[in-house]
Amino acid sequence: MDDTAPLDRCHHVEPAEWNELAANFQRQTITKPAAPFRDLEFVLDPPFYLKPDDILIFNAYADGRGIDHVVFDGNIPADGRIHARLAVAANSSAEVFWLGIRLLRPGTSTVCRWSLEERFELPPPPHASSWRIKLLPERVPTSDGGFRTTLVSPLD
Repeated sequence: MDDTAPLDRCHHVEPAEWNELAANFQRQTITKPAAPFRDLEFVLDPPFYLKPDDILIFNAYADGRGIDHVVFDGNIPADGRIHARLAVAANSSAEVFWLGIRLLRPGTSTVCRWSLEERFELPPPPHASSWRIKLLPERVPTSDGGFRTTLVSPLD
């Protein structure tokens, strides 16, 4: 799919309001956590083609641990691979992060969001170092009565 218009994750903003909206997105520096941490790679699989001027803001939050990492903030690499360093409680522990993914498309004044309910369970080592994040076009129900808009699966 090349068009963000029919997706319930995406919202078009009138050009007159775009500058104000874009300014409200707090651009942050990438978090560089102290040890212990794990280096991962995420490969985005969106329901539309990524464009060179698309801007990705990607956060990982660990509930109850006070961790809110800015994993990536900038233009998406051509190969869609996002390198991340996530803080962990211990090198051998399983971890749970909540992902926040926002994509800004300045050329069409569009904002797309995949956030809030996006749970990523990182198993204890050894585990995959590369993960595919399929960005779904709409919310799908989960077995626990919730919803999600991403599917995360290991690549290696």
